[in-house]
Amino acid sequence: MIHKDLVEISRCWLKGIGCSVIITEQSSVFVMEKADAIGWYSSTSILVECKTSLSDFKNDQYKIARQTPELALGNWRVYLCENNVIPKKLIPKGWGLVYYCSDTSKFKRIIGLPNANQWYLSPFESNLDSEKALLLAYIRKSKRLELE
Repeated sequence: MIHKDLVEISRCWLKGIGCSVIITEQSSVFVMEKADAIGWYSSTSILVECKTSLSDFKNDQYKIARQTPELALGNWRVYLCENNVIPKKLIPKGWGLVYYCSDTSKFKRIIGLPNANQWYLSPFESNLDSEKALLLAYIRKSKRLELE
């Protein structure tokens, strides 16, 4: 499975857990990280990083937002990959892991995620300025598409 497919799958997962606003692969000059996907469940943000391989996952630790967590997006931060690509023992503290089982098209919560209506118990402080910049970039992009 390629990265683009996992990004679309992450959109489905975010929608399935109740996110009302979902943005994929949107960047902004004011944001230190380009989220594969980010969604909002009420006022709680959920960042999803899609990983196609273990080496892709290991390279993620070198991102500026991983080195300086206060710059990162998401009150919740989740890795999404195909079944067993990332072992749960490698997941950083506070992060979640979701496996996508392509043969059944189902998601399997592995570690670090709350029950249905406990998303407000978030483990991270999100960079709200970056999230606002991301949302504004998304709105501007949407408006440009409407005018075309």
